[in-house]
Amino acid sequence: ARMRRKEDQETQLFEDYISNLEKSNEPPVSDSSRTAVKTLFGGIVVAHLFVLLSLPPVLLRRGAPFVPTFLRSVEVIFREAPKFVANRPVRKLKFLDLGSGDGRLVFHAARSGYAHSIGVELNPCLHAVAIARKFLNPNYWQSTSFQMGDMWAVSLCRVDVLAIYGFPTIMDRLATKVEREMQPGSLVISNVFQVPGWKSCFSAHNVHFYQIPQCLKKK
Repeated sequence: ARMRRKEDQETQLFEDYISNLEKSNEPPVSDSSRTAVKTLFGGIVVAHLFVLLSLPPVLLRRGAPFVPTFLRSVEVIFREAPKFVANRPVRKLKFLDLGSGDGRLVFHAARSGYAHSIGVELNPCLHAVAIARKFLNPNYWQSTSFQMGDMWAVSLCRVDVLAIYGFPTIMDRLATKVEREMQPGSLVISNVFQVPGWKSCFSAHNVHFYQIPQCLKKK
């Protein structure tokens, strides 16, 4: 009996040793590590969601995917635009961004003194971001507005300065819309892609300026 108890004690000690050894090999997971993993996973999900929501306009040839406008391009747009709008003061001009994304060009136009700045965006997530940014800053409440919808349904008749970012696949159709609707003396600014068949009046850092109707002269 004594021998049996001794064997049982030795067996229990060995099992306890193995159990403690296994536990010691498991690295502790801190709360900060869990938070970091959740944040990373959430960021990946959101990024993929934005990509997926950007694809339909491209596949349907109704727009381009969201690409933030570079700061240097923004500076060129708002530094040079007043020079090409028939000597009219900026405070009397209406600015429209077709495919406004998170609203950065619209807000910059408002800060630059445009009478009213409008953004049109098909992506509901980006539209929501722009609306949230607007309501967080009371300075934008009266000077900006955002619409969620198809840019082809938007009238350009009263637009003085039009900003566009369109793939070459839609540029011909967009040019036809502009020629039909925009008034003489207005300005079209195309980021990255040139408008085929139009003559630009100024280009810098992949930003191209077109005056209506001078730009309609063939290159």
